[in-house]
Amino acid sequence: MTIHIMDGMAVLRRRFENEMQGPRGVMIDEFARLPRDISVWCFEGQNHLAARRKLFPGYKDRPSTMTDGLFALVDVTRRMLQHTRALQVAVPGMEADDVIAHLAAEHSNADNVVIYTVDRDLKALEGPNVRVDCGPVKVRLTAGDPTSDVTIPPEQIRLYKTLVGDTSDRIPGLPGFGPKAYLACRPALLQVAMLALVAGNREVEPWVRAGMKEATATRLVTADQSALIRAYWNIIGFQTLPSTWQEHITVGKLDRAAADACLREHMQ
Repeated sequence: MTIHIMDGMAVLRRRFENEMQGPRGVMIDEFARLPRDISVWCFEGQNHLAARRKLFPGYKDRPSTMTDGLFALVDVTRRMLQHTRALQVAVPGMEADDVIAHLAAEHSNADNVVIYTVDRDLKALEGPNVRVDCGPVKVRLTAGDPTSDVTIPPEQIRLYKTLVGDTSDRIPGLPGFGPKAYLACRPALLQVAMLALVAGNREVEPWVRAGMKEATATRLVTADQSALIRAYWNIIGFQTLPSTWQEHITVGKLDRAAADACLREHMQ
């Protein structure tokens, strides 16, 4: 059995914008799935940014690139999915990433879990039975030379993005501490220092022992900067779903004719 977990908006945008496929391609794929397999489409819940923006108001503070036409394609696809065996999940106050992380952990002992996304942050979920269908998080040491790329392992992605930052999510990271500075450190000891900071330890020594320059570490442990780093750590980490999250699952009812009619109606 394979559990297919879709990062809904990311997958649909990739198919519609980059791969030039329409909703019918999604329908064909869903009806072609093996009966023993499960398909789960995860979407953003209402007010999905609110919790993280309480921690850091600048989180994902950028103009939307969604167009009316793209919204329409997503809407008809979601209506069509109701006539397949697919499940759809959108939990209020939660981002799709949080739902995906919960599902990946809950089903990590399944035969095979595949997460479909373009969001490389989700590579942090990879494990023996969990595969994330996108490229790895990489650091390019020499501009224009892809052979110099260094891959950040899944277990380090949260730490790396907390300290270095994530421009796509508008997380600045620690000023003056870039990818090369991170790679010059010992990640295992950085992790120890980070967990100590989250617990309230603002000592410089653990960071210096991990390989961080003393001046940088001294700046990190100031009250204001350490509060920001803890906020970034919590933002980048996956949030715990409410106990009622399963109430927000929509289970599709297999009906090929109804799915086809839904798409034909959109085309008229």
